Amino acid sequence: MGVEDRQELVVVSSTWGPDGLFGHLPDLLPLLMAQLPADRYRVAALLHPAIWDAHGHRQVRAWLRSCREAGLLLPDPTQDWRALIVAADQVIGDHGSVTAYAAAVGRPILLPTPRTTPAVGTPQHLVTVKAPHLDVHQPLLPQLATARELDRQTVMAALTGRPGQADMLLRRAIYRLLDLTEPDRHRCVTPVPVPRVHHGEDTP
Repeated sequence: MGVEDRQELVVVSSTWGPDGLFGHLPDLLPLLMAQLPADRYRVAALLHPAIWDAHGHRQVRAWLRSCREAGLLLPDPTQDWRALIVAADQVIGDHGSVTAYAAAVGRPILLPTPRTTPAVGTPQHLVTVKAPHLDVHQPLLPQLATARELDRQTVMAALTGRPGQADMLLRRAIYRLLDLTEPDRHRCVTPVPVPRVHHGEDTP
């Protein structure tokens, strides 16, 4: 994805709507691009597909043109987002599901003060309560060092009642519903694909 060995990858994840990160803090990405040294950091933005659909692909890219020219990685909403989360050194997120998934796989998390309080007991609520907060009115670079991993087991327990067993249980249920015999051997898990990201160029 164009991230060098000497660089850290900061992934900004935003859910849709005015309470999402992109909706209520539109200056966050420009601030990150301006304040983080380009030789040490790459920044990627994962925007919920509803953001692209609501405003249009051309408009979203226009809003972020200067950021993309400065090196922002901006995958299309059709690209698989998981690889960026796996590769992330820090994730700046909101109350959306992707931030909770990032916490579940052990990525250090930072959250600006959320404008929406998720339902108590959900993984999103755990993340908004436990993650350190980012103050966009203060220098951002020192705050990246405060990002921390949350208790993965606690987040996983909120995501699923059977941590580590979901694949086996879902597979068993699917074969039962299809009235098929579950085979003894199963295909290996397919590696997460690396998304194609635009490195500043405009696309039709």
